[in-house]
Amino acid sequence: MSKANEATVLAHRKGYRVTDRGEVVNAVGRVRKCQVKAGNGDARLVFNVAIGGGMRYPIMVHKLQAYQKFGDAMFTPGVLVRHLDENAFNNHPDNIALGTPVDNAMDRQPRARQLHAQKGLRGQGLASEDTWGAIEADHAAGMGYKKLRAKYGVGLSTLSYRLSRTSKYRLLENR
Repeated sequence: MSKANEATVLAHRKGYRVTDRGEVVNAVGRVRKCQVKAGNGDARLVFNVAIGGGMRYPIMVHKLQAYQKFGDAMFTPGVLVRHLDENAFNNHPDNIALGTPVDNAMDRQPRARQLHAQKGLRGQGLASEDTWGAIEADHAAGMGYKKLRAKYGVGLSTLSYRLSRTSKYRLLENR
């Protein structure tokens, strides 16, 4: 079990709960203030719990809610906690479910799924051949990789691979 999951279980054992309104309360019923933790293109609500020796560990509110609702089933490999309405700040028990990454993706509206997939492709060198023509022209005109990355959103390794004179890509292209 990961440290984050161990900390979630410990917080539950210490009496922390998520109310039906999605608020975190401690063992004596006092509402805990939560912070927004951003990362990986999304944001979550977290609060900190002291864990032995004065160390504090961030607990994700949606994971604590899922542990309250589903118990150890949330730790099954390949299972993640889903927000059914796509609102990561809505930690109401009716909005929390367990599922696979595919289930989670399908919770999104079709257009939102498409935009998310396109966001994932950015920086991976999946530009059209017309775009690669423009990239090659800019590079030949003296534009460096850093500026090319910023302009076209293509990763450094992809630029290096596609623009290198000795790359396998060029060798295969000339066959």
